[in-house]
Amino acid sequence: MQPPRSVTSSQAKAGLGELLSSLPTDGPVEITRSGRQVAVLFESVHRQTAHERFRLAALAASYAAGKVAWKEIAAETGVAFGDLLTELARQNLRLPRVTPEKRPEQAALLGAATSGAAAKQFSLVVTDSGPLITLGVAKALDALLAPKLPIIIPDMVRFEVTRDRAKSGAQEVADWIRATEGEALRVASTEVFEEYQALTAAWPGTKIAGRGTQAAAEVLCKELAQKDHGAVLLFEDSNVREQNFLVRMPDEFLVTSTSEFLFGLESLHLLPSAAAILQRATATRANEIRKRCGGGAA
Repeated sequence: MQPPRSVTSSQAKAGLGELLSSLPTDGPVEITRSGRQVAVLFESVHRQTAHERFRLAALAASYAAGKVAWKEIAAETGVAFGDLLTELARQNLRLPRVTPEKRPEQAALLGAATSGAAAKQFSLVVTDSGPLITLGVAKALDALLAPKLPIIIPDMVRFEVTRDRAKSGAQEVADWIRATEGEALRVASTEVFEEYQALTAAWPGTKIAGRGTQAAAEVLCKELAQKDHGAVLLFEDSNVREQNFLVRMPDEFLVTSTSEFLFGLESLHLLPSAAAILQRATATRANEIRKRCGGGAA
């Protein structure tokens, strides 16, 4: 193990998020006060069994081939989306390009919404954590600004992504939301997150799984209530067809995956290369793996 880096307690307090994010790649950090060591920060690592590693490897291959959805992997393994990106990088696999099924009336909706040709006012609703993590790891979160649509992120989704700043993409997402929030981006308050906060205050072990989707449903209901509004709903993959609150989606609501959204922006000449962003997401994780193993960056 490489020797710890050393920072003062004041430096650690001022840059805690950055320190936590650096643990997987740069190793432990010694914290000192008045020249004496008071603490050492280490990356917390769950040691997977051989069976768990084999299963995640198989699921990652199926995910890259578009045969299994991210939410199914999360439900079975409990891993974070960043861990899935890491496994894709280990196997030199790419994020899948998936296209949710939609009616013909929705086919040209992204172009109409971004050009202002749509009859209704559109928003871009980020409905789960996957798109934010993918774009955060790829350092391409500004792609969400390309359509020039107001962005809505449910507060529960923001919390899911940013609660552990050491996770892949979490610090990038937190910084981007902080810098962008205002006219271009709104973090929508939800009863789901309010309830979660109340529950965790009483029972710290309250599970978070599924609450992001519930918060997205709450935000969606509010958007549907505004008859002059439409929305582009951004999910991580084609599992959106299985979400019960999307069964009877109106024509003015477009369901799209991260990959389809990026390629749609490229086709509208709002983005230079969608493939480059998707490749960068896994390439970044691959470089982190190489650094951790002492092989240097590619």
